[in-house]
Amino acid sequence: MCNKRILCIVDVMNAGGAETMLMKLYRQLVTQGIQFDFAVLGDEDGCYDNEILRLGGMIYNISYLRKRRFPLWRLYGVFNFFRKYRYEYVLIPTSRCYRAMYGLMARLSGTKCVAIRSTNSSTCMGKYYDYIEKKVQFIPRISSHIRFAPSKIAGTFLFGDKTNVNILKNGVNLKDYVFSKSIREKKRYELGIGNKFAVVHVGRFSKQKNHIFLLKVFKNILKINGEAMLVLIGTGELWPEIKIQIDKLNITGNVIHFNNRYDVPQILMAMDIMIFPSLFEGMPNVVIESQATGLPCLISDAITCECMITDIVKMLPLADNYEQWANLAWEMGRKSIDRTSYVTLLKHEGYNISDIAEYFKKCMGL
Repeated sequence: MCNKRILCIVDVMNAGGAETMLMKLYRQLVTQGIQFDFAVLGDEDGCYDNEILRLGGMIYNISYLRKRRFPLWRLYGVFNFFRKYRYEYVLIPTSRCYRAMYGLMARLSGTKCVAIRSTNSSTCMGKYYDYIEKKVQFIPRISSHIRFAPSKIAGTFLFGDKTNVNILKNGVNLKDYVFSKSIREKKRYELGIGNKFAVVHVGRFSKQKNHIFLLKVFKNILKINGEAMLVLIGTGELWPEIKIQIDKLNITGNVIHFNNRYDVPQILMAMDIMIFPSLFEGMPNVVIESQATGLPCLISDAITCECMITDIVKMLPLADNYEQWANLAWEMGRKSIDRTSYVTLLKHEGYNISDIAEYFKKCMGL
């Protein structure tokens, strides 16, 4: 047994992409004596908190640091936190250069190994803000011993294009995603969708995910098949706005919404098409997971083509009209394919979480 502890700095341990990836690594490595602890900057409880405590991890609430008015005073508080707890290993998933400065505080406090993992390819705060981020890419470089990213585009966004970045893929526990016809039929019955054409989207209700576009595409799918269903899984600050839009489009009876679900692999098996029109992504977990279950994915061309691991992913420009998106989604979702074969393809391409966890250990020197 290794008996090492890694401290992760996060906003809140909810089911976002970066947090989900941390939990996948944690579940693999805890069996080898490597514990993950979490310093949480948000006030609310996370959906993973109980599992973390059950696995033996610790959760530190450091939300008080956010309430400090001056950034330098906030950073000094972070420095004192690292100095008090003396972790050898620190991991910071982020897409923001300022957050990367927490890594610098860890280094100055004597942390042996600071790793920063880029999580996205933009900030969703506009071109000007992204421009500023690019001008200060030296911050995450000098703040870390090791640099990770889920894709080349995410690595370049945070660290620049002249820095060595380890591509730590968004892995999947592939045995959970092997397509099963019986599971598909059972889950469709539970969801009440029967034999209806089913569209799914999994993601936080935020500007980045472009839900309004998705709803308008789905409205056009209903013109093709009036019984089609849209399953939305996620939480977020824009849900009230999305709910109003669903009502305005008069599609309430065709939309099913869930907050956090723990049976996402089974739901993906039950669906006919994933539509994912994000404005940007680092490397979307759910597109990888969908491919593992053999679920066709229609994604925007704003997303890195690195996620097109198999032949069941197609891209369209967001500039194309909703009808074009709807027609292609309908065509893809109705095409007959052998959905059981895609897990093998994902394993061959190196997306099995056990292999990725071993690569992470090697990079971190654990």
